[in-house]
Amino acid sequence: MLGSQVQISKLLQMIFNKCVMCARKKRVLDGFRAAPAAPYTVVRVSEGSMKKIYIVPIVCVALIAIHLLTDYQIDQYIIALALIGLIPWAPTWLESVKYGDFEANFRKVEAELAATKVEVEVLKNRYSELESDYLAECEKFDPDASAQALNKLASNLKGKAKGLSSLDFLFQELNLNSPQYLAFGAACAMQVRPAFHALNSVVNVLTEVAKKPDINRYRLKTVYRLLMAIDEVVRLNTKNQDVELVSKEQSESIKRMAKFIIKNPRCKDDDTAELASKIVEKL
Repeated sequence: MLGSQVQISKLLQMIFNKCVMCARKKRVLDGFRAAPAAPYTVVRVSEGSMKKIYIVPIVCVALIAIHLLTDYQIDQYIIALALIGLIPWAPTWLESVKYGDFEANFRKVEAELAATKVEVEVLKNRYSELESDYLAECEKFDPDASAQALNKLASNLKGKAKGLSSLDFLFQELNLNSPQYLAFGAACAMQVRPAFHALNSVVNVLTEVAKKPDINRYRLKTVYRLLMAIDEVVRLNTKNQDVELVSKEQSESIKRMAKFIIKNPRCKDDDTAELASKIVEKL
């Protein structure tokens, strides 16, 4: 009898802990659903995990029915299954419950979930502030500034990029028509935070830029920074022999982009053409 009670207590504790974990995940998911960054930046949570909680009562009812049809009596197993089935709704009308070694304090859990929601809101606001601050720094880009001034700006941007939770806000809208400061800022961030998922976006922009004789009125410094970002990704891919970080299709795209850079009238006699050639050699 005592052994059965211990087993039931452990089962109750396991299911209760699962319910609490799913509830916490939902609070985090709700908090970040409206965040500006992509979902993989801070947390990945499946809403399906919450639905699984409500499968528990259905299973419990089925097991109770089977048990009654076979044993024709209400015993400790029926009581345990009933308690398990009520767990998803218990916090709304029950403060705590105890069975053997199992004890659940629903009011304490609710308070913890409320605290989690507050923490998520604070983090979301903080991440949003960091992104806004980074974009503000990017806007300091002056296409007529000296090389020294642009290098200083690049250093500041790379320092700020280390504190970002995600770089997605820089690459989601990056295209040929994007302001040059965004391309410059994205390149600087990608140098210190290699974003393999953003590689295609950078390569596509550089390809379109290099097709234009005036490189879309970009500063050569901007083109060079974008190439440096690609070079860092390629370097890590070469260094990592276990996992292919850059696919064959991406490698071919980079090679095509490099050819346009090398042939471009503004780039061919500049360091940008030399760097493009070195990148191709690493592939």
